Amino acid sequence: MHNELKNFILNGISACKVLVVGDVMLDKYYFGEVTRISPEAPVPINHVTKVKETLGGAANVAHNLSLLGCKTSLISQIGRENHGDVFLKKLSNCGVDGSKILRADKPTTTKIRVISGHQQMLRLDFEDTAEIDGEDAKIFLRNVFEEIENVDAVIISDYGKGICTEDVCSKIIRQCRNTKKIVTVDSKGDDWTKYHDANFI
Repeated sequence: MHNELKNFILNGISACKVLVVGDVMLDKYYFGEVTRISPEAPVPINHVTKVKETLGGAANVAHNLSLLGCKTSLISQIGRENHGDVFLKKLSNCGVDGSKILRADKPTTTKIRVISGHQQMLRLDFEDTAEIDGEDAKIFLRNVFEEIENVDAVIISDYGKGICTEDVCSKIIRQCRNTKKIVTVDSKGDDWTKYHDANFI
C-alpha cells in the first residue's frame, strides 16, 4: 500500500482531472504600520507598505490541487465588478480552468484585512450569501454536469455563501454516482444531510 501511494504521488497525480464546485472568495491584505493617530477621528492611521491578494474558499482548494499537479477546473459564481476581474486573473495565473464560472449582479465574496505589524486592525467583507436559484442555478448545474463528464473526481467545497444549497449538492452527488465519479465534500456546519451519498466527507 505504501509503494502504491508513493507511486501515485510521484507519477499519478499529474494524470488526475478534478472539478471543484463551491463558494469562492478573494482575500486582500493591506500590510503597514501605525505611527500616529488621525486628526479627523481617534483612529490609528495605517501607512500601507504592501498589498497582497490570494484566492480563498473553494478557489484555494482548486489552487492547491493545481500546485500538486492535478488538471483542475472550478465552477462557482462571482460578481461582474473589479473584484471578480482580479479573481479570474489570479485563477488563470494558477493554471485553474475557470471558464465555466458564472458572473452575476452580486458582489464577489471579498474579505479585506488591514494589518499593522502582526496585528489585524480591521476586516471589510463584501458578500451576498443569498442562495443561488432560478436561471442562475439551472445554468450553474448544466455547466457542472458538462464538466463532470471530463473529470475523474469532484470536490464540493461548501463555505456557506449560497452556492452549495441542498438542491445543488444532491443533484451533483446524484450525477457523480450515475457517472461513477468520486465525489468528496469539504463540509460546512453540523447538518450533513445534504451531502447524503457522497463518497467522502
